[in-house]
Formats: sequence, C-alpha cells, structure tokens
Amino acid sequence: RIDFSNDAKGALLLEPTRSNLLPYSEDFSNVAWTKSSNTEISANATTSPDGTQNADTITWSTSGSTTQLYHVKSVTGTSQSLSIFIKYISGSGTNFLFSIGSAVEKGINLTFTNNGAALTGVAGVDVTSYKIEDYGNNWFRVSFAANFSTSNCEFNVYRTSGTGTDVYAIYGAQLESSASYPTSYIPTQGSAVTRVADACTNGGNEQVINSTEGVLYGEVKYPSNDIGSGKYSPISITGGSTNFVTFRHQGGVNNRLSIFIYVNNVEKFVVLTTAYDLNNYVKIAVLYSSSGSKVFINGTVAYTDAINSSFPINTLTEVEGFQGGDYFKGNVKDVRVYNTALTDAEL
Repeated sequence: RIDFSNDAKGALLLEPTRSNLLPYSEDFSNVAWTKSSNTEISANATTSPDGTQNADTITWSTSGSTTQLYHVKSVTGTSQSLSIFIKYISGSGTNFLFSIGSAVEKGINLTFTNNGAALTGVAGVDVTSYKIEDYGNNWFRVSFAANFSTSNCEFNVYRTSGTGTDVYAIYGAQLESSASYPTSYIPTQGSAVTRVADACTNGGNEQVINSTEGVLYGEVKYPSNDIGSGKYSPISITGGSTNFVTFRHQGGVNNRLSIFIYVNNVEKFVVLTTAYDLNNYVKIAVLYSSSGSKVFINGTVAYTDAINSSFPINTLTEVEGFQGGDYFKGNVKDVRVYNTALTDAEL
C-alpha cells in the first residue's frame, strides 16, 4: 500500500497487525451504536473520503445540549487508539468532543472554523499523541492514543454544550486495543476486522547489487516503540543469514538505531546509537567497501571504520524489510542501493 499523506510521490506503508474492534465502522444508524436523545443519524447522506455516498450525518438538535453517539467494546492493555473521519456541515462547529467515554481528559476537544475548512483540537491530559489530518473536501481524520486500562472502552462522539442545531458528517470509526498509536483505516461491516502485518521481501537481485562495494540508503521513521523488546525492525541488503548490511530500530529502546555489516558471519561493523528522533523521518546511508565502512545520518558523517567490509562477488542478492524472523514496522519514504561506494560529498 502507498501512503500519499506527506507528498504526491507517496511512501511505502508497512504496518503491524491491528484490529478494528468496532463492528459497524461506517453505519452509525445500526443499533450497535447508542444514540442519546436529541441525536439523529441519517445513513448514507453524503459522500465520504473514499468518493462514494456512504457517509452518515449526525444531527444534534436544539433541545439537547449534552448529546452523544457511542459504542462500548472490551479492550486490553494500558493504551487505546481511536480514530474517525469528520466533516462540518452546519451549526456552531464547537464543543465537539471525540473521546473515550465523555471524559475530556481522554479525548480531543474539536473546533471547526472557516466554514469547516479548518479544524483544531485541544488534547486531554491522558492523551499521549493525536493527529488531525486533512483529507480534502473539508474531511478530516482525527486520531489519538490515550492511557486507558479499564476493560470496557466507550468510543464516543459528544457535544459537551450548546443550544443550537449542529450537523456533521462522520465516517470510518476505528478502535484499536492495546495500541500506542493509530494505524490506517480498517473498514468493518458487522464484526471486528483484523488486518495482518504488511511485509516487503525479495526486492533487487545480484545483477544490480554490487557485493564488493556499495551503499544501503533509506529514509524511514518509526512512529512508536511498540516493536517489542528483543525484536527489531530492519531494512537490509542480504545474501542469507551470515552475509548482510542492515540498519534497524531496536525494540524496547527508544530512538536506538542498530547498524550491522556481517561478512561470512564475521562482524565487520556494528554501531548502536540513541542520538536520533525516530518518530520523525531519518535519512540513513551505510557504505561498505574494501576500504572500510561509513554511516551518514541526515547528511552528516556519524561513524567510520577502516576495516575491510567487502563481500565476495555475487554474495548479496536481495533487498528486504526482513531479518532473522523480524519484519520492518514503520514508514518508508525512500530506499535505495548504490552499486558503488559513494564519496563523502555524495553521502
């Protein structure tokens, strides 16, 4: 899958296994969703972000100030992630709380301005991260992760106060249990749906990879530390389990990059670092050659070693986001393999 949220060129989207626990992610008129008095749902009333007329509208009427739409699911873990697509139709555009239950500390208080073209939010104290993403045509995806360890989690959209009539379009509700950040939308139609982990393998071949010298380059980010202690998130040039060039995020250790070069199961180069913010994109270039090894991070030389790190001809045969049973988990904007040892200026 390709993610175009950052630029028109897109980025390879590789995500871990996740489940959307909400059984009706698009049909809010279903009885599975509880509506308070003065809350009305109109099914398939407008065009959703996917371009079809399958988004509902929610109307909070004049006679009710505290109004809500919610669904309760059993969850595990200490962090839950919630997300929904929202569009302003009419009304005040204020006092819209998207939260766990009706607790302001576990949600985002939203305000639409400029006739729905702009959306801002104020996060509660238990919210560990949140995003408001513009999907065009005044649609926004609002997502957040919050500390919550109680067994029953109430996915809630809520008007905290007001006396006028407010109308919004809503679509694509998602609840991910035991999740420290939200992933891309998983549609459901009557039951929870699980998306299996994405994987990228078998890229490149020995005709385009130079084993005697070259550079592995990637522009990646790791938006959370949920890889798991003792696990890794690698991108590699490999010729099997004993010959590889790799960089990876070490699970259980915030912001640690591990960079390895192994030739015939002999360690030629190893670096461990915690100096970089892996929640944002990082550019990593790893050079191997008979003259030694170098690592450039974000265009600056970070590590060098004069020990020969050249592989026998045709040893390296693949580029992949996999090593030793662990798959890459994160965002990939760019991956390249150069078949020459680039100069410092090029790196």
